[in-house]
Amino acid sequence: MEDRQNDDVLSQYPAKLASEATPEDRVRWMESQLELYGLALDSIRDGVVVTDHRGDITYVNPAAAALFLRSTDDMFGQCVLRWIEDSASEELISEVVNRGGMVKDRRVFIRRSDGRRISAILSVTPMVSRDRIV
Repeated sequence: MEDRQNDDVLSQYPAKLASEATPEDRVRWMESQLELYGLALDSIRDGVVVTDHRGDITYVNPAAAALFLRSTDDMFGQCVLRWIEDSASEELISEVVNRGGMVKDRRVFIRRSDGRRISAILSVTPMVSRDRIV
């Protein structure tokens, strides 16, 4: 019974689109892919925060929200630097956004909603599309 349920769930997310697909089929397939990618990000156990070029949060997975003791809705649209205590936090954003650099395994302190500071490891990677930082 469990295998059948798994097959039903997986059939909602076909890996590729049939060549004879109608425009409506294409839209449904793209929507299913977006949902699948969202589920994948939400399932990652590490905190994932996506920001725009100013550092304003556009996506937070549940693991990151739990780390900050905040809801994803509370974090959306806020500047991520608001909760990261690092003397060079603005340079971190500049390094990634302006120069396309990466920050790997940098120890920072984050401020949780209960006021406590906890140590965390921060890695920042730019999103690139068509050889340009998004």
